[in-house]
Amino acid sequence: MTTPTNSIQGILISCRDVQYVGKRIDEIRAWEKSHHASNMQEEIKLTKAYCRKIIDMLDDCFEKRE
Repeated sequence: MTTPTNSIQGILISCRDVQYVGKRIDEIRAWEKSHHASNMQEEIKLTKAYCRKIIDMLDDCFEKRE
């Protein structure tokens, strides 16, 4: 049994052009920099939203393995 990691392993195949992917990443980074939590509950909500944005970007910009 292998130990799970917190990194993507393998090859990512883009289904979008490089500029589009870069724009999506920049949007996520800008969102992250503009949102700050004042307590732990807000921190959890923002972390979940940040992760959802990353997952949505990966789903939109890269081929899915089937």
